[in-house]
Amino acid sequence: YNGTRAYAQSKLATILHAKEIAKQLKAKNANVTINAVHPGIVKTGIFRAHKGFITGKNLHI
Repeated sequence: YNGTRAYAQSKLATILHAKEIAKQLKAKNANVTINAVHPGIVKTGIFRAHKGFITGKNLHI
């Protein structure tokens, strides 16, 4: 299991889901805007075992 890969895949799934919903609504002439947003980096325990750029002081940039 690769947690970083799973996280990235979940973000991709969110984007693809939003794009598909937007496509379906456009086909129905719905006046709706669909957005997929990323809140940025938030200090949680998700990176506690990660050794790399998104740790320590870089997390507060």
